[in-house]
Amino acid sequence: MCNIGEESYKEKCEKCGTVNRITIQTGPEHGGWSEKFTVHCAECGEVMDRISAFGLKSVEKVKGK
Repeated sequence: MCNIGEESYKEKCEKCGTVNRITIQTGPEHGGWSEKFTVHCAECGEVMDRISAFGLKSVEKVKGK
């Protein structure tokens, strides 16, 4: 059985100041399989981060200027 969970965190865009909630999928604890994803601001589309995760679920605007 594959245990897929999720984690989320907030990050502020350097360009427009929008606070984004990034939600990623976490995979099985053993095996360590992940892919690289580029995270873009939900408001302006600016590249904010490059992450390794099992999956990128969503990027949502939490608070803008």
